[in-house]
Amino acid sequence: RTHICVSGVFLAASTADNLQQDAGHVLLTCMSDDLQSVSATVLRKDGSEGKLHLSTLNTSLIPARSCELQHLALQFGHVGSLLEYMSATLKAMHEAWEDVLLMMDMKLARYSSTLPEGRTVSDELLVLLACGRARPELQSFLVEELTAKGVKRIGLSLELSYSSIRKYATNYLNSAIQQLQYHLGEVLGMARWYDRFGALGLSEKAIQDCINSLGTFALKCQEMMLAIDDSLQSIKTFFTWLYVVILKLSDEKLPNGLKEHMSPKELKCVIEFLRKRLSKASESDTQTFNLEVVGQYLTDEDLKYVEERPPSLWEKLMSESNLKPETEPWLFLPNPQKSLLQLFHALHKSIDTAFTLPKMYIQGSFSHDLDFEIASLKLKDGSLSETVRRLQPVMGLFVFKDRHYIFFPVANDIAVMSFGDPSGELKFGKFHVFDIPPLDDHGFVKSDQRRCQILSLQCYSGEVFSVLLQYPTNDRENPSYAVAQLPLEAVASLPLETVMSHDIINRTASISSEDIGASLTEVLSLGPSKSGSLAVSGSRKLAAVLSSNGKKVRLFDVDAEDEED
Repeated sequence: RTHICVSGVFLAASTADNLQQDAGHVLLTCMSDDLQSVSATVLRKDGSEGKLHLSTLNTSLIPARSCELQHLALQFGHVGSLLEYMSATLKAMHEAWEDVLLMMDMKLARYSSTLPEGRTVSDELLVLLACGRARPELQSFLVEELTAKGVKRIGLSLELSYSSIRKYATNYLNSAIQQLQYHLGEVLGMARWYDRFGALGLSEKAIQDCINSLGTFALKCQEMMLAIDDSLQSIKTFFTWLYVVILKLSDEKLPNGLKEHMSPKELKCVIEFLRKRLSKASESDTQTFNLEVVGQYLTDEDLKYVEERPPSLWEKLMSESNLKPETEPWLFLPNPQKSLLQLFHALHKSIDTAFTLPKMYIQGSFSHDLDFEIASLKLKDGSLSETVRRLQPVMGLFVFKDRHYIFFPVANDIAVMSFGDPSGELKFGKFHVFDIPPLDDHGFVKSDQRRCQILSLQCYSGEVFSVLLQYPTNDRENPSYAVAQLPLEAVASLPLETVMSHDIINRTASISSEDIGASLTEVLSLGPSKSGSLAVSGSRKLAAVLSSNGKKVRLFDVDAEDEED
């Protein structure tokens, strides 16, 4: 697939659907300097042969709306970064969550199965709270299975875990939500400016859906923080009471700082905890009790326990007013049954959908300017994919001085085709490498029957491309290899002949091939290294040569200078 990205982050279009016609394979693509067109070489199967086509697409919408695309790409970069930040924060919150309560839940479930019919763990603990006495079975369970040390450890672990989750939500997640709200508001303003951004397919409704999803996510985040606050208070009070009870049942002395009796407020808190959290859940629920209510917000499944709370001031205002979400898009509605992670995934999906619409609209505006056959090739083993794998290293598509240059193999030569305006004239020629003067001292043997074989062509810069050569030596069974630079000016100065598009194949054999060995510069001999392919980076001034068996890579500094003393 061939993608067009703006600033390296925003996917503006994919040209696969435009170019891969008749089950063809796109070999190379190149965009013009003015962004008006994209050229591609496409290999299509025709019976037992492969037809190499040149196809150009009109991409005039991109330069016409380049400023708008840059603004949209900038906002998309901000939005994408914030989504990654929020995803990492949610992951950190999940890692901070302790599941020790689930272990205690399993112990309570086992003890509950031993109780007489009609009695629950909540009833047992309420009797203990009211009378200060426990049945022998309950006392044995508390002292021997839960233990005072275990209850204390659970209480401290949960307090630390919930505090960490709350810190992540308050200091990081809420801040990211506010920033994301700002940037989505910016994109919404852009979508409403239809004269400038309407041509890009930016949808106001899709962006508004993103903002609504973000609002629902923010409400769920606040709901989770309320659950943390309630749990911190109730769990701390409950486990402190249970710790004191176990010490009393064990006839151990209370540590300093612990009170033997609770205040009315603490007593009410423990009763509420026993009533809400230790009441038996449905048999279909994998969690028998509702001890843990915070961790469920960080899982990718519906909430199992939704605590009933009195309506907030906002919910009262909504119920008493005539405002409806259908007419007022800025009214964010809560989603009681979904977890925080589920709503984040829904937010991510809505944003992906909103920013995919411009891509579909832009690539839908592309049109064909040119499509004609430039070569007929024999398929390797009758397979199109195998032929593509063999051809790609020795093909090139470059733009030099407002003209496109296409390189592809023809017999033992490299054919070059040049054109400027797609509707203008086409020029065709061939070249080979026969004489390499810089390699005369490295065992290079000139032979009328054996030319240098060009194994790979790669674009090094806007004016130079690199070639990987296999050249003959005295040892015919072990040829040597070299990497060299070939200026595009040398190719542009070749005596190219003007041809018609429908006559390229017929004229291929009659056009003479020129030797460009003398134009090679910065020739680097690799010796008999059995090289297979080449990759270069002009900005880093590096060349990488992969061995023919694909097991070894050699790196070279293309512009290396002699070190001074």
